[in-house]
Amino acid sequence: MRWVVLAIMVYLITLVQTSLAAALTIRLPAVGPLRPDLLAMLAVYVALYARDVTDAMLSAWMMGLVIDLTTGAGAGVEVSTVVGPMPLAYALAAGLIFRLRDMVFRDSFTTQCVMALVFCSLAHW
Repeated sequence: MRWVVLAIMVYLITLVQTSLAAALTIRLPAVGPLRPDLLAMLAVYVALYARDVTDAMLSAWMMGLVIDLTTGAGAGVEVSTVVGPMPLAYALAAGLIFRLRDMVFRDSFTTQCVMALVFCSLAHW
């Protein structure tokens, strides 16, 4: 796996997700604010095309750690950030997507959308 390229992609996607979060948010009165999880999309892509399960889970763990580190309350706020739940959830969900990828067509757009739905349902549950 090309870890330097993946680290650059994670950095750029995190930058886009944190800086354009307000523009990407859809507010629904019944559900609340909805925004796309761009790192989850990258994690699904990596899990579908990784060589082995260790690479898929380790890269997803790294993306989950980035999510936990960027969703802090900020300076001057007395709410602490819990580091740990998202990396574990991302790693386990990526492991499941890696195991399911042999049963589906990886190149299909529909498959990638369904796998992203499964990934986000597991990781954010």
